[in-house]
Amino acid sequence: MLSLSRTALKSANWKNLGVDSSILRDMTVSELLRRHLAMFGNVNLATAEQIYAEDISMEFPYAPQHHTQRLDGRQAVINFVSRVGEFFRDFEIGDPVVHQTTDPSLAIAEYPGRAISNETGKEYRQNYISVITTRDGQIAHIKEYYNPVRVLVTTNEIEEPGS
Repeated sequence: MLSLSRTALKSANWKNLGVDSSILRDMTVSELLRRHLAMFGNVNLATAEQIYAEDISMEFPYAPQHHTQRLDGRQAVINFVSRVGEFFRDFEIGDPVVHQTTDPSLAIAEYPGRAISNETGKEYRQNYISVITTRDGQIAHIKEYYNPVRVLVTTNEIEEPGS
């Protein structure tokens, strides 16, 4: 597993590319996902407008009731990924394993993440599974699955089960 720190993500230049939209139309779901992940907590608006469809939706089916469960529209997604840095620091995302499907606009990705909670100082570790759908070279839908217990323990909303 390759773990990418924010510094590594910047040096990969995914979020700072001045890519024209004709190149983006030819990007794979995997490439779009990597650009999406690189923006968490550090959004480049030009890239965000290029990779997210205007009507993108993002779902978190396992999110606790008082956490974000759904986002609708490009601006809502941009706001969400921009605000991650308010809650967590030292964010690292491992290299995603992307499973292509028979539909070239759909892929399933698995990737680990880690960060430190700004509020509690606790380490947050998570394994994510995302289902990504693209349309016309942009991300149209993301459904992200994660273990909500890990978030709640890290933010001191619950105690570690079994402790």
